[in-house]
Amino acid sequence: MEAAGGAYGAQEPGTSPAEGGGEGVRPQKTRKRRSWTAEEDAVLAAHVRAHGVGKWDEVPQSTGLARTGQSCRFRWLNSLRPGLKDDGIAFSRDEEIHLCRLHAALGNKWNRIAAEMEGRSENQVMHYWFYYVGRCQRTGVNVYPPEAIPIIPSSPLIFRNH
Repeated sequence: MEAAGGAYGAQEPGTSPAEGGGEGVRPQKTRKRRSWTAEEDAVLAAHVRAHGVGKWDEVPQSTGLARTGQSCRFRWLNSLRPGLKDDGIAFSRDEEIHLCRLHAALGNKWNRIAAEMEGRSENQVMHYWFYYVGRCQRTGVNVYPPEAIPIIPSSPLIFRNH
């Protein structure tokens, strides 16, 4: 065995792979999450009204917002977009059935499902789905109610009338 300081184990503190150091390992950049302010919401909404939706990576530079383009996109699509139902508004039974039909046909494609559900964001749809599944599991109810099951299995968009 070699003495301390030899070829084995002579690394400086904080540089071992177990401590996040070592070859090829970069320190992680961490950003503190913070809530959006009403002023930031207003700036983002004004930008979208003036320039339209898209090119999200350009939004922070042109508005001066200290946010990423991805953060701006997420905020717009899930919170500020006109026509969105408030998060506090529960899904109706018809919306639940429609969500079940869409999920049976599309799986976890939340963007595509939300596009078919008027006034709901992909985030609302996804969160409600997992809440709904959990509720069904706790109560022993089938996740897909009979009225959401397709008539012809090979054609998932044709459904029974209820």
